[in-house]
Amino acid sequence: MSIARLRSTLDDFEAERLDVDRFCLEWRRTLLDLGGSLPADLAETAEALLMRMESARWFSGEACGFSGKDLALALRRWLAAVEAASSGQPGAA
Repeated sequence: MSIARLRSTLDDFEAERLDVDRFCLEWRRTLLDLGGSLPADLAETAEALLMRMESARWFSGEACGFSGKDLALALRRWLAAVEAASSGQPGAA
């Protein structure tokens, strides 16, 4: 399942087994595989987070308004929202 692949890739990134470039590439490939099964607004949100993650690597500390760790957490929340939406749970994004 593609959602499981997104989660596994995020796990690898957080464990520092993937760098930012490889992580973003793998997520984008998986999002493409999901195709039309993912609502456009959720796909756009994921892409915006990936773009921020790529930008964050160039900055550190106070120079950047968001960190890689914060963005990884945001992607975890995004995954939870996608899973909740696909299972029909109330309060899903």
